Amino acid sequence: MDSNKNTALIKYQHKTLTKVSNQLSITDKLTSKKRIEKLLELVFERYEEGNYKEVIELITKVIGINPKDANNYYNRGVVYGNLKKHKEAISDYTKAIEINPEYAPAYSNRGIVYHDLKDYQKAISDYGKAIEINPEYAPAYSNRGSVHDDLGEYQKAISDYAKAIEINPEYAPAYGNRGNTYNNLEDYEKAISDYTKAIEVNPKYANAYHNRGFAYDDLKEYQKAISDYTKAIEINPKYANAYHNRGVAYQKLGNHEQANKDFAKSKQLKEQQEKEKFHQEMLRKATHQETPTLPAPPPTPPSSPQNKLPNP
Repeated sequence: MDSNKNTALIKYQHKTLTKVSNQLSITDKLTSKKRIEKLLELVFERYEEGNYKEVIELITKVIGINPKDANNYYNRGVVYGNLKKHKEAISDYTKAIEINPEYAPAYSNRGIVYHDLKDYQKAISDYGKAIEINPEYAPAYSNRGSVHDDLGEYQKAISDYAKAIEINPEYAPAYGNRGNTYNNLEDYEKAISDYTKAIEVNPKYANAYHNRGFAYDDLKEYQKAISDYTKAIEINPKYANAYHNRGVAYQKLGNHEQANKDFAKSKQLKEQQEKEKFHQEMLRKATHQETPTLPAPPPTPPSSPQNKLPNP
């Protein structure tokens, strides 16, 4: 009798403890959710400010709270990609894919990193996988086209860009990249047409202005080239190649004073950018032995390289 009572009491106590434990678990989850939401608000703010170091730190904290969310690894991969930390970016995109094997943007962005590393076959493979998962994913077609362009496979590149544009006629990078391919083929009129369309879609597209200027230069329309380089600089005052190429155009017109000013400005910007790059690399090495690197930004897959044209 007593034994039965004790058993019943133990069962009752067990149920009570389980209920309390569940309540605590729900409370913990709510607290974690609010904390994650607050951290992500800061992530997007800092990303817009360009404060990538803090973005990485914030996202790493989010991952610590919820290590099973593929989006957080993807976002941190975006930041590492922006910082050209290729190994870390690949690691994060790979982790996002492990968690969610159908994550097309993660494949596409990992392809971008492989492209940067000139591992073209891996890049093509990742873009192909993204397309397999989502046949309507325009950035993957455009990015794969950019790899084909680098490999000199121009018709394949044009085909991929055309598919991206068919899927999304407002996708400016596909017009810009196809313009690059036409430029490589020395079909400057078609190149100018595509750059112009890219600018219509995105009036702040500095690379399209720069590359259209490059095409005008090849057609010896130097004033139009100067106008486009100037617009690219207006949008991006740190655009070293635009200063250099504008200097070349001025030089061809006999305006050596302005050409020298542009060459000097281009050299200054490039030296400054090299110093910044060196500083970031030294900082990365100095902190390499420390705990996990930190967070990254919102799901805005970077498009493939746009400014691929060499200086004249």
